[in-house]
Amino acid sequence: MKEKNSYNEISGIIAKKSKNIFGKYYIEVSDGIEKVKVELGRALFDIYNENDEITIGYMNGKLINIRNGICEATEIDVDVSKTKQYYDNLSYDNLCKCGWCVLYYSKAKQKYPDVAGWLESQGIDINKPFEAMSIDPDDNGVVEYIAVQYIVFGKYGIDYNTSVGDVSVRIAQSYPDPGVEGDYFVLEIGPMKLETD
Repeated sequence: MKEKNSYNEISGIIAKKSKNIFGKYYIEVSDGIEKVKVELGRALFDIYNENDEITIGYMNGKLINIRNGICEATEIDVDVSKTKQYYDNLSYDNLCKCGWCVLYYSKAKQKYPDVAGWLESQGIDINKPFEAMSIDPDDNGVVEYIAVQYIVFGKYGIDYNTSVGDVSVRIAQSYPDPGVEGDYFVLEIGPMKLETD
């Protein structure tokens, strides 16, 4: 028997998604024998669909982590609407004009469509990073972006760490003052590699 305050895992399919009258989101995961219902944030609720095969870790009816072949995550709760509005209103005139940043704006979405899609599901425009940290091109003309940062509105767990394909997604620990108000955090993704030609 599973203890109430212990960490547990179950692998199976999402049998049901639901939202209660208080605006809380839930998924029910079934392994064919047992069903577990857990509360999770809106962002992850929107990413996953019924019948998706996943493994979840949970404690006291709340999601701790979730993973499948594409994405592995602990919880973040993104205000997708506010985040999208921020990026819609962010002008390219306000972005860095250095050569490596311009290269990123022009090629990242095409080279990393899964990452772009995941960011878009959070309201983020991949072509409008807050910061992009790169190293000089190698002998083959490939630029490595060791960390690219994005402003996100919402709440987060400091240990949030996920991946989309080979690209890591985590909470940034160091960044300039973004000058925004309200609940926000900064996501950091990388590494990513782009060719200069």
